[in-house]
Amino acid sequence: MSLIDEFRATHARIESGLVAAEAVAADPVKLLGQLKTMRADVLAHFKAKDAFYPTLADQCTQAGDAGAAQLTNIFASNMKVQSAAVQRFFETLETTPATTLAASFRTVTTVIRQRFGTEERAVFPIYVRTSKKPEAA
Repeated sequence: MSLIDEFRATHARIESGLVAAEAVAADPVKLLGQLKTMRADVLAHFKAKDAFYPTLADQCTQAGDAGAAQLTNIFASNMKVQSAAVQRFFETLETTPATTLAASFRTVTTVIRQRFGTEERAVFPIYVRTSKKPEAA
């Protein structure tokens, strides 16, 4: 399985968790429980993505695609801010007041979904385009 396939599989898993959390969002106890079950996966994924962007920028440079490298660096800056916010939310679940948990969750869900959409649409194709192609035998 390629790196992009792994990222896509994790996107699907996290999306499934978000849907499950949305189903119980009116109940702060159930919402907290669902978010806790997702926490390790979300944190690991966003940490992996934080490491991915600099690697992708290097890959673009090595492929001789300066435009893709520049675009990747712009994405990297934006994604780093989003990543920090998502990670902070999941790391502080227990200290988030029950009265604001659902609203905070809705905001984080929007950020996650928009990010995944951008990555699927714009970032992953850059990775595929600039990755080394196997040499013909």
